[in-house]
Parts: sequence; structure tokens; C-alpha cells
Amino acid sequence: MASLKAFQQLQELDKKNKVEKKVELISDKRKTLLSVGINQQKFYIDTSDVGEVMHQVKTSLVGHTASWFRGLVKVQGDIYSLIDIAPFLEFSPVSEKSTYVVALAKQYENVAIVVDNLFGLFSVEEVKDKKEKGYFNIYQTDKGEVSVLSVKRLVESDKFSDISVFSN
Repeated sequence: MASLKAFQQLQELDKKNKVEKKVELISDKRKTLLSVGINQQKFYIDTSDVGEVMHQVKTSLVGHTASWFRGLVKVQGDIYSLIDIAPFLEFSPVSEKSTYVVALAKQYENVAIVVDNLFGLFSVEEVKDKKEKGYFNIYQTDKGEVSVLSVKRLVESDKFSDISVFSN
């Protein structure tokens, strides 16, 4: 029920952000992005990398793990690892009071991330040239420069998979 409410809230945000939304024919180059925020920093996640969006889910803590590993959450009956990605992006940790959970698509093996804000959906025309900067792909689009989280690079990084505080 909470996930339906979060989805409805996301739809409302999308309606409010009509400045960012432009109705056009879909082409092979068009990308739809989820606009999120961490510590006043706005960035985007490709919607093909998103499985579900929820608001303030119950988290089961796991001991002896890195501080950015928030614990485990249940998403539609499956158990997901909940990660605060802010330290990976060199931001301050996400506030625990008002967080949204973005469950990543199934190809990322049951990983969910926390963000402070959801701003809605954003549609851009992808330009062929893209720059890679850390965990981001920087695209020049018809609406300016857009920083899109490279979920694949993030999830495949060695640091991301090393959650134990006892690691060497």
C-alpha cells in the first residue's frame, strides 16, 4: 500500500513539474529519467534502472556492516539490500527522517538505494557525446547538462560490494 501511495505521489510531482516535462514523440534517443535529490544536489536515474519507488520503508538492521549499508528492506515480497549511496557520490549521508527508497531493477540483484527527495520524471534527448565522471554519466541534452547515475558502475564497484566492517 505504501508503494502505491509513493507512486501516486510521484505522479503528482510529475504533474507539478510541467516545466521539466515536454510531450514529444518517443525516439530511440529519448531517455526518461527519475529526478532525485541528496543533500540539495539534484541528479537523475534512468527509469530503465528503477524497479520501484517507496517512501519510508521499515528497515531491518544488519550488524557489523559499513555505515552506508542501511540494512534490509522488503520490496514486493523480496528482500533487498538498502544502501545510502551519498558517501559514494561524495555527499553527506541521507537523512533518516525523510527518505525515499528506490529499488533498482532486477538485473542489479535486489539492491535499493535511499534518496532525500523525489522531483518527478524528466524526459531528455540524449546526445551521442557523454562524459563519465565517477559514478555519473554527464549528457549534453536539449535542456542542458544532465548528470545521470551510472547504476551499473556503482553496483559493480569493489567498494559497493564490500559491506563488512571486518574487511581488509
